[in-house]
Amino acid sequence: MSAYPVKATAAACLLLLVTAAGCAEKDKVEAQAKKAVGATCPTEIDVKAAQQLPADVPAPTGATVYRNDAQGKTQVWFASLQGVPDDIVKVRDQVASDLAAKGYEIEGKDQEPGAEAEAEFKGPHEGTIQVRTLCQDRLVVRYKLTA
Repeated sequence: MSAYPVKATAAACLLLLVTAAGCAEKDKVEAQAKKAVGATCPTEIDVKAAQQLPADVPAPTGATVYRNDAQGKTQVWFASLQGVPDDIVKVRDQVASDLAAKGYEIEGKDQEPGAEAEAEFKGPHEGTIQVRTLCQDRLVVRYKLTA
């Protein structure tokens, strides 16, 4: 008996598991987005964080950077702005364009329209942005800077 059918079957099973896991994550993101659309907004989103984004990392026009967290050397900021789920990809693209205008290279983009959109960048800092629904009529842009 050849090992080839066993390896092929194992590879097919692995592919199915990875696909199923991806679908489950997509379903989870979409469910969270639907829940957030009608949620009451927290009051903290209107108060500026003590530590703002670095000067060379642009926030969207009209956004309030309301939170900063440290995760080891990684810094994470959250910025709130007016918007609805249909604006998510547009906001991500605008932030990516603003980053590129400041000398950053956009390395990749991903999105689940209406749920979340992400971009990876490098330049003066390396990191990611993620745009998603925060609460009723508000979006959040999460900036994660790793360098």
